Amino acid sequence: MIDDRNQALPETFSLSARTTFSPPGGERLLTRHEAADVLGLAAGTLANWHSAGKGPRSVVVGVRTRRYRLSDLTSYMESLSSSDGVR
Repeated sequence: MIDDRNQALPETFSLSARTTFSPPGGERLLTRHEAADVLGLAAGTLANWHSAGKGPRSVVVGVRTRRYRLSDLTSYMESLSSSDGVR
């Protein structure tokens, strides 16, 4: 499946109607639940990772709203697959 920014998404991934924010000239930002779906995790795990300073990069929109770029999620997954250590 290809989104409106011509970036490939996993076949099983579909964006919810809640994902509407797109910065000017930038890619669409995913909610924590959507990002967790892309990574195959529970949304709570992603929140815990953020609190511990782990996981993929995120951006803050407004005062407390955290969003994730698909490109950051992809980079994070690639960094895990290219690491030398066994997890």
